[in-house]
Amino acid sequence: MKHETQQIKYTKGYKYMLEEDALFYTGIILQEDFITKRVIHFKDGWMLIKEGFGWDGCSGPTWDNQTNMRAGLFHDGMYELHRCGFPLEYRCLSDDKLAALMIEDNALPCRAAYYKFAVKKFGKSSALPENQRKILIAPINI
Repeated sequence: MKHETQQIKYTKGYKYMLEEDALFYTGIILQEDFITKRVIHFKDGWMLIKEGFGWDGCSGPTWDNQTNMRAGLFHDGMYELHRCGFPLEYRCLSDDKLAALMIEDNALPCRAAYYKFAVKKFGKSSALPENQRKILIAPINI
C-alpha cells in the first residue's frame, strides 16, 4: 500500500489559544447575526469568541498580564470580525471597549488610556480585510 502525503493548512503568529467559548456584550445592535469561522456577533449585541480562537495578546511595547488579557481577546475578536467585513464604523467602539475592559480588570487608567490611544492611532490597518492572516500549506511539494 502506497503512503500518500497529506497537506495541512495552518496560520502562524498566535501566542494564546482560547480554551473555552468567551461571551462579550458589545452593544452593537444589527439586523442579522454576523458569523465567521471563529467569532459570531449576534444581532442583539453579544459577541461569541469560540473555543480554539488564537490571539497574540496586546500588541506594541507592552506586556500581557491579568489586566489586559480579556481586553486583548475582545479587541482581537472584534478586529477579526472587521477583517471579515464587519462594518469599520464600529472600530472606535472596539478600541473604546478595550480600555474599558482593562479598567474593569484593574489596569491603571493611564495604562488603559495609552492602549486606547495606540489602537486608535495605529490599529486601523489590522482591521482591514487585506490583513487577514495568510493560510500556509505544508508540505508544499507532494
